[in-house]
Amino acid sequence: MTAHQGQPERVGIIGLGILARETLDALDRHGADLMAVVAVLVRDPSRQRPTSEAPNVPVVGRLAELLAFDPTVVVELAGHEAVRAHVPAVLRAGIDAIITSVGALVDDALRDEIRRAAQAGGATARIPPGAIGGLDAIAAGRLLGFDLVRHTIRKPPHSLLPAPEADRVVAGGAPVELFRGSARAAIARFPASTNVTAALAIAGAGFDDTDVVVVADPGTVRNHHRIEALGPFGRIVLEMENERVPGSTSGAIVVASTVRSILRRSAWLAVD
Repeated sequence: MTAHQGQPERVGIIGLGILARETLDALDRHGADLMAVVAVLVRDPSRQRPTSEAPNVPVVGRLAELLAFDPTVVVELAGHEAVRAHVPAVLRAGIDAIITSVGALVDDALRDEIRRAAQAGGATARIPPGAIGGLDAIAAGRLLGFDLVRHTIRKPPHSLLPAPEADRVVAGGAPVELFRGSARAAIARFPASTNVTAALAIAGAGFDDTDVVVVADPGTVRNHHRIEALGPFGRIVLEMENERVPGSTSGAIVVASTVRSILRRSAWLAVD
């Protein structure tokens, strides 16, 4: 469901963690004339929250309460379990969904449930590019086939490892490769750091044919992503170094990507 011409998008938000609060703030700054956040869904709406944490919109505890505000799009910003618990019901209700916790979609049964829910409701689930760009080129390359798709993730040790292990890597002073394998296995091992891997796999070669390398690097303070794809189309190389949202392991560009996905729904001219 989309907003009627000339009317603002009515946005429902699932979650009120760091990324959700950053997204709400960015929507207020960049999209106040194009959309309105109608409600936020959280696990416990009765919990006392600092004024700076609670948005100036209703905070509810059940999906039915959120949908009663008649959103035109619902944005998931609450983690893998929220995708499982809420996104299929949103789609069955005929409301579009934007999924940011993309790693949940490594579950083949969940993807199929979301597909059937979208078909039943006549709605669409969208995935923002998130921490990387260029997924449009990867998705186009999929039409021609791949010889290789590889995602190398390089992050500060403390965003990938428990504190004692991270301290040892930092003390060693050299990058340490933590993982090399399929996207499916990488998401199982590093669920908090591989949403972008899931988006890449869905756009491209799939969860079993996308290679992933994860490196803990004491020499970096940013999240670094390098994508390489080879195929009949030639060679695609994408690199990004993302500043992190304070207090989070996610890049600030993830917030901007989510906001763009919402705002482009109302744009008269949009870049795909």
